[in-house]
Amino acid sequence: MKPTEILTDRLSADVVPLLSEQYGFRFARSSRAFSRKKGPFKQSFHFSISRHSASNLCIFWTMWSVSSRTFSQWHEATWGEKPANDSVAGCADWNISGWTPSAGEDHLTLTNADSDNAVIAELLGNIEKRGIPFLDRFSSWERAAEQLVSKNWMYDRAADFYLIADNLPSAKATLLKGIQTFEVDGRKDQFRQLPRLKKRLGKLSAIWPSTASKDEQA
Repeated sequence: MKPTEILTDRLSADVVPLLSEQYGFRFARSSRAFSRKKGPFKQSFHFSISRHSASNLCIFWTMWSVSSRTFSQWHEATWGEKPANDSVAGCADWNISGWTPSAGEDHLTLTNADSDNAVIAELLGNIEKRGIPFLDRFSSWERAAEQLVSKNWMYDRAADFYLIADNLPSAKATLLKGIQTFEVDGRKDQFRQLPRLKKRLGKLSAIWPSTASKDEQA
């Protein structure tokens, strides 16, 4: 069997029933993708097949993402332009804590044999115990922002997420950190974040004096 046939058949027989009935995911067979809505977020993951696969050998992995049209609409209404995309969070499965096989190890492999049952069982365990919790964890504006800041990545988008969550102190701290990274620390601004960071800071500065942190308000 072709690799795509092996994987798609096993997904349809063993994965779709569980994810659709218990978790409300929809399956797009043509793209081998699962998705569901959770509040303003779209949670999804899809299967990629290695080019090293062959007849009766399917080497595969999964890619996970959270996106939101709400973010795109908010961005256009607030800043007068659409964002490059509506991504909130995402990663390959080997970057999800506890996923097996982990980074640096081989991907999961189906061989159109009885041994595939154990592989599917491992896959289902990964999806339920690690993949879906990843999606749920970052279906939150603040947690998604925290992830970006912790990786020193996309400060402007992280600040936007804090703004949507009405966490102005964290939004300002993120903007200042980003500006320092590029202006003081000398990091190359490959994606031209600095103008966007300064634009956001200017808008926030007008309301900052009357804004207390959540700890101060408690």
